[in-house]
Amino acid sequence: MKKEIFFDYILKWFWELGFLRKSYLEELEILDKSNVIKVITWMRRVWKSFILKQFIDKKIESWVKKENIFYLHLEDYRFWNKPDLKQLWELFNYFLEKIYKWWDFYIFLDEIQNVDSWEKFVRTINEKYQNSAHIFITWSNSNLLSSELSTLLTWRFISLQVFPFSFKDYLEFKNLELKSSLDTKKIDYFEEYIKYWSLPEILKIDDENIKSNYLKTLVDSILFKDIITRYKLRKTTFISSLLKFIYTNTCSILSINSILKFLKQDIKSLDYETVDNYISYLENSFLINKIDSKNSKTKEILKSNKKYYSYDLGIRNIYSNNFDIEKILENYVYLELQRKWYKVWVINNPNYEIDFFAEKNDEKIYFQVSYTIKNKETYNREIKPLLLQKDNYKKVILTLDEEEREDRWIFIKNIINWSI
Repeated sequence: MKKEIFFDYILKWFWELGFLRKSYLEELEILDKSNVIKVITWMRRVWKSFILKQFIDKKIESWVKKENIFYLHLEDYRFWNKPDLKQLWELFNYFLEKIYKWWDFYIFLDEIQNVDSWEKFVRTINEKYQNSAHIFITWSNSNLLSSELSTLLTWRFISLQVFPFSFKDYLEFKNLELKSSLDTKKIDYFEEYIKYWSLPEILKIDDENIKSNYLKTLVDSILFKDIITRYKLRKTTFISSLLKFIYTNTCSILSINSILKFLKQDIKSLDYETVDNYISYLENSFLINKIDSKNSKTKEILKSNKKYYSYDLGIRNIYSNNFDIEKILENYVYLELQRKWYKVWVINNPNYEIDFFAEKNDEKIYFQVSYTIKNKETYNREIKPLLLQKDNYKKVILTLDEEEREDRWIFIKNIINWSI
């Protein structure tokens, strides 16, 4: 590859920017004020690369010259089959000698995990040009775990996690407008969203069968490339069964032993360690996440009991073949709390459970989630555990019911209004 041709392409680039993820661009602007390495990460198909390009475009619109931007997409096979460290240094040195003009410069490395020993390049640039280099990288978790990243970059980085589309993103992408919080189309839009529409590519597909096939193919690809191949697994059918079991039992309190007991009915050779390891593989690939339980009185973490959630509702619904609206709504609230940067636990008591105890800085909130609380028995079931909490933390019941009110210092809110 001729360096001149490569940079001629870079300086004349024209690329599709996709749907503007404004909140992430704002986050990147804040992170840009720090001189540590910025890492954009999350599961496949959430448009990390688009966000990177949108940020570059925003920088060019402000004050950064194209000549001060070193951008490489390391899966662009028009330029290389397998990029290596030597090529990376050659291109960067050419950039400094022939392209770069003055002042600060930006380095954007997309899908950095494709270069062996890439961390040597990034760390060296960060150390040598600490006051002038702004370094941004994206990587796929399938190829590099968070713990490994910390070791490679010796903790000199800060990460931005890119989630699938929120309901608000979905409305903006589809050019759908809610005229007020009482808009009758709100429920219709929301029910459509929670069935399929978190991953951006799905928004371009109209046919129901193609949507289902896309999501199934994506999961199969993640299972094979990111888990079975990476970890050299032998029990290849078990990983699929485990994922389906967890998706079907989303929002249920589970232990490794309870999962093992169920799955051992079909696979006799399973043991505790295997199940535990396989669950960690699913977590590392962002197919699931777990939260710990806390004792209702002492708030002590109960290590054996956990709840599992999907990072994408469409994947969860298709793979489990189980559209349980109560579970889906709870999973939806979990994702919203994650997007809002809350740390969450489930409150577990022998006589009751509270779906979420959420904490961010000095703010602490209890959440119960229910499809409807119009039925008196359901209402009492949801509110009683909150009334038993004798602290002064905020307490909220989220439901699809339209009526919003307050009862004995407990706030009852519409789940859609709360999230957007």
